[in-house]
Amino acid sequence: MMEITDKKYAEILSMHNGAKFYWADFHVHTPKWHDFSLPAEISKDEKTKIAKLYIVKAKKEGIRILAITEHNDVEWIDPIREATKYTDIVIFPGFEITTGSGADGIHILCLFNPNTSQSTLDGILSNLGLLPGQRFHNDCSPKAITKNMSEAIKIVKEQGGISIAAHVSSDNGLLKKAEGQIRIELFTNPDLLACEIPAGRDNLGKFEK
Repeated sequence: MMEITDKKYAEILSMHNGAKFYWADFHVHTPKWHDFSLPAEISKDEKTKIAKLYIVKAKKEGIRILAITEHNDVEWIDPIREATKYTDIVIFPGFEITTGSGADGIHILCLFNPNTSQSTLDGILSNLGLLPGQRFHNDCSPKAITKNMSEAIKIVKEQGGISIAAHVSSDNGLLKKAEGQIRIELFTNPDLLACEIPAGRDNLGKFEK
């Protein structure tokens, strides 16, 4: 009887024990961002090489999950997703937008299922009021949408996505750009599923904590 019990105990110990944790980065920009120094036009081969560098860096850092969230743009989704072939890295495609809420617009990250096509994402940007060819100012900075944060979160959810408040305690963050009752309503929106904390929780002020 004891032998059977020990055998069963060993079997239980060999089973998956529940939660598994992965390193992830849910806020990744692409060469479309104006801080990158690239020629205005690059070839498909060059774009492929650059996309592979993202995956090389992610593997080096032990990151298993990446969310590609460029401002108002999705053109690098497919190249980076293609670069993950034959790896165990998962890509969540999406984008970052500036909503009409707050003193100077509040940023949110919009993430979608890994198999969401680049063309579908492009259509969602258009549904948010960011039409192709009209998503950036002349200085290449991204335009804000005319919808407020709550309206944007609702549209993203209807399209099967999730919303995350970007860098909440820094520039264009929810906790910095909204005040009073408006801030409370936005922060407690049940469809706002997470908040990004810049520089780590230990660097938050008393109010943010």
